[in-house]
Amino acid sequence: MKKALLVIAALLCNLLLESIVFVRINLWGLLPDSIIAVVATIALVGGGRKAGAYGVAAGLLIGILFGKYIGLEALIYLLLALLCGVFTHKYYADNWIFHIALGAGCYLLKEGMMALGLKLLGNNVNFFGYFLRYFLPSALLTGLMVAPLYAVYSRMNKGQLRRSRRQP
Repeated sequence: MKKALLVIAALLCNLLLESIVFVRINLWGLLPDSIIAVVATIALVGGGRKAGAYGVAAGLLIGILFGKYIGLEALIYLLLALLCGVFTHKYYADNWIFHIALGAGCYLLKEGMMALGLKLLGNNVNFFGYFLRYFLPSALLTGLMVAPLYAVYSRMNKGQLRRSRRQP
């Protein structure tokens, strides 16, 4: 029950960050994606399935509230979570440079998949026009969000693992 409430609270915090805080704090039009940061962190610590469930819930919520196409972002977040889940409990996954690179790479993959999905749905997308100006700096900001989130979430998860080992 506590985990479910924690996930709901994190989902609501992400929704507030994405829709209010990052829009108000406009740094030259750059918007980091806090959902990708949380999905990548959950996938690195807890696995791709858990992060995929969170990504689908967040993507559906964002799609219903703000999007034109419901489900496209949920599918993208699910695929990114499963991709990040490949690195769960790997020896190099504890390096903070890896966290930044993974967050930035996931952001770029999300924008690329979003552009491809919108192109397939018949929209005109200028991906390469925005790539250097907005996507790369926003990817770096997203990657910088992953490292501290990983530090906090992995410590929380280690405490849960220690308690579960003591109990029969």
